[in-house]
Amino acid sequence: MERRPRIAISGSAGVGKTTLAARLADQFEVPLVEELMRPLIESGVDLHDLSADQRKALVLDLYDQATAAMRGAIETHGGFVCDRSPADFAAFWLHYGFGGDAETDAFMSRTATDCALVELTVLLPWGSIPLVDDGVRLSDRWRQLHFQTVVEGMSRRFFTGARLAEVPNGVTEIDERIAWVCELANGAPAT
Repeated sequence: MERRPRIAISGSAGVGKTTLAARLADQFEVPLVEELMRPLIESGVDLHDLSADQRKALVLDLYDQATAAMRGAIETHGGFVCDRSPADFAAFWLHYGFGGDAETDAFMSRTATDCALVELTVLLPWGSIPLVDDGVRLSDRWRQLHFQTVVEGMSRRFFTGARLAEVPNGVTEIDERIAWVCELANGAPAT
């Protein structure tokens, strides 16, 4: 592949985003744009201890950092693999009920613009791998499913046609997922 891919990995917590994103970044020799929420939670930040305004400010800050990192990776390396897409942040926005109509319209418009940074969003399925209670991610699988449905809706809204690849439920092993994405990124149909 001559041109470096610009790929985002999307889905709820526990579907394998981080593992796949890191391995794909190595595979394509592009920067990994890491999800920044996990290190905060690992350092002791409890989102439930934050007010709604603090939670919104945090999500917006993480969104700004992620999109800035994507732009920087394009400038310096020509591509990236991102552990979350801009559409995931739109899902967080809706999931947490941030903002009124005008503020939500503005954020969704901004998300649509920033989604243009991503050429391929890989949407991982919920429930195809076991949810591991690691003390960081929410272990309530039904709340994860709820968030997953919002992520799926936002991904389908912002990424159409060949820009959205939904990994089949049966593709669960990391090497299978890497091969599946590589076929897509190289222009071959995935099986």
